[in-house]
Order: sequence, then structure tokens, then C-alpha cells
Amino acid sequence: MNKEKTSIKLINRKEIKEIKKMISDQFGFDDGLDYSFFQNDKGRVFIVTKDISNIDFERLKINNIGLYFAQIKNGRIRLSIDGSQLIGELCSKNVLEVDDKKSEEWMRGEEITTEIQLKDNEFYIIKNKNDFIGSGKASGNRILNFIGKPRRLMRKAPS
Repeated sequence: MNKEKTSIKLINRKEIKEIKKMISDQFGFDDGLDYSFFQNDKGRVFIVTKDISNIDFERLKINNIGLYFAQIKNGRIRLSIDGSQLIGELCSKNVLEVDDKKSEEWMRGEEITTEIQLKDNEFYIIKNKNDFIGSGKASGNRILNFIGKPRRLMRKAPS
């Protein structure tokens, strides 16, 4: 299997400020996030403790580092499951609470529907009780799911 090579770069302060503004605009999150930020050429953003800045990355070949936090595409940010868990509790908008049934559907990788009309093309953090389980993009009253196959729950076998 031939894996496609990606490159990763340390994000500068100006770009970090833009990322934090996106998070604030989309989710109402205005807390610190005191991390070093890296981004690969596919728009994936990774966060790492600031101590990482002591390493010279010029001579290393790495595809990713730290915690996969989000993906940036077309000036919008979509949080990963881990990203939603990290900041979800402190977000004041675009957090959609779902029941246990919809939560299970979501974790199986399915789209979920709501009774409320959502803002089209807006990203929402999905929450079930005290658990933040990712984020998805709204289309009408549906939320499109981006959970990768390796992280999905398996379907129950028929009994």
C-alpha cells in the first residue's frame, strides 16, 4: 500500500489568531488554548504542548504530531472528536444536544436529523449529556457526519 506523503508546519502567531477567531465566531469559544499549533497540507490542525518549540523540525520528516484538533477548509473550521471534547464545555453557540439514540447513530457514522431548523453549512458540536462526540455540518435539519471509519461504533449483529 502506497501512502500519500503529507508535510506539516508550525503555525505562526498570526495564523493562530485567525484559527482562534474562527473558533470564536463559529462556537462562541473565547478561552486560551495555550498550545503550539501545527497544520498539514490537507488543512488538519494538530495541537501540542508549547515545550515542543525546543525541537528543530527542519531536519525531521513527520506527517503529524500531537492531538488532531480540527480541519480548516474554505475559511471554516470543523472540530475533530477530540477537539470538540477539549473545548465543547466552554462553547456558547452551535452546540447541538442529542438523545442517546441519536448519539449512537452519530457514533456509527450516520447523519442525524433534528426537529429544529439549523443554519445551512454551519458546523455544530454534537453533545450527548456530558459527552462531546464530534462536530458536523448542517444541511436543512440534518447534520452531516465526518467520523472516520476507524472511530465509528460497529453495528450490532442481529440476534
